Amino acid sequence: MPRVVAVMGGKGGVGKTFIALNTARILGEEGRTLLIDADVDNPCATHFLRTELVWRESVESFVPVIDRSRCIECLNCVNQCPEKALFHVPSKGVNLIPDLCNGCGVCKIVCPVNAVAEGRKVEGWIEFYKGTALDLLVGKLEVGSRREAFVIEKLISRASRMWSDYSYVVIDSPPGTSAKLYPIARFSDSIALVTEPTPLGLSDLVKAMNLVEKVRGGSRVVIVVNKSGLNREVEQRILEIARSRGLRVFTIPYRDTVPRSVAGKRIYVDIFNDDISQTLRELARELCKP
Repeated sequence: MPRVVAVMGGKGGVGKTFIALNTARILGEEGRTLLIDADVDNPCATHFLRTELVWRESVESFVPVIDRSRCIECLNCVNQCPEKALFHVPSKGVNLIPDLCNGCGVCKIVCPVNAVAEGRKVEGWIEFYKGTALDLLVGKLEVGSRREAFVIEKLISRASRMWSDYSYVVIDSPPGTSAKLYPIARFSDSIALVTEPTPLGLSDLVKAMNLVEKVRGGSRVVIVVNKSGLNREVEQRILEIARSRGLRVFTIPYRDTVPRSVAGKRIYVDIFNDDISQTLRELARELCKP
């Protein structure tokens, strides 16, 4: 089995993709590596890598289709729907509010006359790109879909059937600290929590640490402070919290070379050999320790 490394954090814009791309590139020098772009709302890893699309498959969810010729209007489906996505209108029968439906299928199970047929709705896509030492698996949310957590879960499940072919797997997680991160944390051996020295960055870091402890308490966890030097007072508070929890901290200085590499769609360690590159390589080594 490969070493599975997740790059997580709270708020967006702290540099998770920057850390994930560089970590994957560095690990790709040591063994075959799979990078998973799980930021399904805004995947962007393809812009930084020279890869070729190999296959694409849809992520579909169950949608109830009411067969009015069979329906006896017992209202079992309406009463048992956990999301209240089904409602009854006299003379018009049972109707669905698609945006509320979570695809659980309870309505189909409780219908005594098999009046609920199985419809399908495309919630997103999974794409696999082939590279040299670094391959890429991307999740994309379908326009208009609200099932981000569902698509992420299917993406990680699909990846888990592939990653026995790899030495390392790096997951670029979406922003936030909600339940959508559970499948990522659950499968991860090591987790890099990326933050920035701002009050919101600190607040979300604490939430992310608590989530990881609940879901995957046995994982190796490190903290990456991006834009170090931006706010010394908040950064000191981050260091104190990390010290109290026994977590190692890596710092990326607030320097224009980082946004320059991102704006140029280049991976930092490919174009710079400086102290930041050294820190990124040290971080990758730490994440791969047993």
